[in-house]
Amino acid sequence: MKVFDIAPVKFENGQMTILDQTKLPGEEVYIKIETKEDVWDAIYHLKVRGAPAIGVAAAYGLYVSTRNFEGTRVKEFREYVRQTSEYLNSARPTAVNLSWALKRCEDILDRYIHAFDNAADGFLCTCDHCAGDQVDDAKLLLLDEAEKIREEDEAACYAM
Repeated sequence: MKVFDIAPVKFENGQMTILDQTKLPGEEVYIKIETKEDVWDAIYHLKVRGAPAIGVAAAYGLYVSTRNFEGTRVKEFREYVRQTSEYLNSARPTAVNLSWALKRCEDILDRYIHAFDNAADGFLCTCDHCAGDQVDDAKLLLLDEAEKIREEDEAACYAM
């Protein structure tokens, strides 16, 4: 599958960028996305357009917005993700792919936490070392899910 240089949303070397579609067709301008406010602004002001692109931006944006969470408890991280997701969704609450992508990312995180809750010992490890690892793993799950959403969107585009 060929990847084009021009893409509405990119995530390379740990940096999210979006093609500012308000500048098209005259200019090709990419904007760095570093905070949840950046993601919200890009979606709200139609810098990223089209349902699939909004979904991809939401998924990567959720990861970017939560990757610097400094807590060590995965359930606290989950609550932070929930709040961030709610905030991002408020940028365009009628955008189906926005809420769908955010929910999909939250669901993968819930399954991760649920797996620990249902483990033989019945609880998430509370030692600082393990708890920190669990939060780091949860963050990587969000990034992995964002990658899957982007890959699925690209495959759908190529299929058309």
